[in-house]
Amino acid sequence: MPRPPRVHLEDVIYYVTLEGPYQEPVFRDAADYQKYLELLGRYKKEYGFKLFSYALLPNHIHLLIEANEEFPISTIMQKITPLYTKYFNARHERKGPLFQKRFRSVIVEKETHLPDLTRYVHMTPSRSGLTQNLNEYSYSSYPAYLQSTPSPFSLSPRGGEGRGEGGLDLREEVSQVTRFLPDPKLEDAYERYVRSAKESELEFLDKKLSRGFILGSEAFEQKIREHLKDYSHKEAVLPKGADPVPAAEGAVAIAFTLPKRMLVLSGLLACSVFVSAYALYLNRGLVPVKPMGEAPSFEKTKINAPKPVDLSGTVWEVALVAVAKDGTEQQIKDRIRFTGKSFESYYFSNQGFSRSNYSVTVNEGGVITWETIQRNEKGETVSWRGDWRGDRMEGIMSYHPTEKTGQDFSFLSSRLAGQSG
Repeated sequence: MPRPPRVHLEDVIYYVTLEGPYQEPVFRDAADYQKYLELLGRYKKEYGFKLFSYALLPNHIHLLIEANEEFPISTIMQKITPLYTKYFNARHERKGPLFQKRFRSVIVEKETHLPDLTRYVHMTPSRSGLTQNLNEYSYSSYPAYLQSTPSPFSLSPRGGEGRGEGGLDLREEVSQVTRFLPDPKLEDAYERYVRSAKESELEFLDKKLSRGFILGSEAFEQKIREHLKDYSHKEAVLPKGADPVPAAEGAVAIAFTLPKRMLVLSGLLACSVFVSAYALYLNRGLVPVKPMGEAPSFEKTKINAPKPVDLSGTVWEVALVAVAKDGTEQQIKDRIRFTGKSFESYYFSNQGFSRSNYSVTVNEGGVITWETIQRNEKGETVSWRGDWRGDRMEGIMSYHPTEKTGQDFSFLSSRLAGQSG
């Protein structure tokens, strides 16, 4: 696989959530909570991300993370989630995925929303009915913001060594958040700030975080548009030294084309590919998808979309695209097939990845979202998520090797003529 793209924006944080399947608990006792926090602490140190707040609830997780250029948000989550799932399944003698879907994340402007997002996360245990006293809830970072009641898994701003069982050092994050408070010099400034929260403010964030994939000021959104505009005008270059490989017939029919010449994407194709790629660069996860938000490249109009079952029997030509930090592009052409509940990628089948089942969700506006994960005997995985609308489909594919950093691709695909469905 080619080298992953390295696109990074300053002053961006990610509101991340994970949910258990059908409200099944993902934490059954204190040992489970401690294990997850130990993993957070381990990879916080290894990957160098900032953890501004967290709240672990019995059946879901809330995190507020600032990633860095070297280790994007998807790398962080795709490391922690499988390890915790493996631990949980072994300890509780269960099988299969622990979380309902891949993590959801919202891109947040740090300068305008850092304190209120930490407060929002910290208040989820009380708003969920788990506790009436946030100070006593051990499985959130809220006690780390208080001067007198450190969490057993967090670092108190002033508490001797201050390192809990989870190994989480939050001093830098607490200091940054405190500077944004109305009265930062008060000893109980953050506690006052949390108590001052109005339900209308929390409900506003509920709507914003559930419906959108960006949260910030108009200037922040404009910055994203300008960044996208810059990428849409870059030239796309494929790897050198590789000759085209013609598509074959049958189960391995795939066009894997890597020409030596420069290619410039034009018109609608370029805009569509880079819209998907940009969301990927910021988020490094399969986003946006309901209930987190609508796919940004689709118009918010009601359409007569096909039913989910109609996806079966269709075959799609797929252009997988990854853009490096210097703006050069690498592309793989694939062909994917949906048969009954089974999904197959011709290219990855040829690389030893098995067929997989896929899930389907119908979103507002008639957009249909499908998701699946393929695996091979080496333990590598390929995660797919696509948004389907009529004869057009676009989405994100993430390749995860066992020992290396994951590789993310956006894709744009067209349905093959003559296919049933």
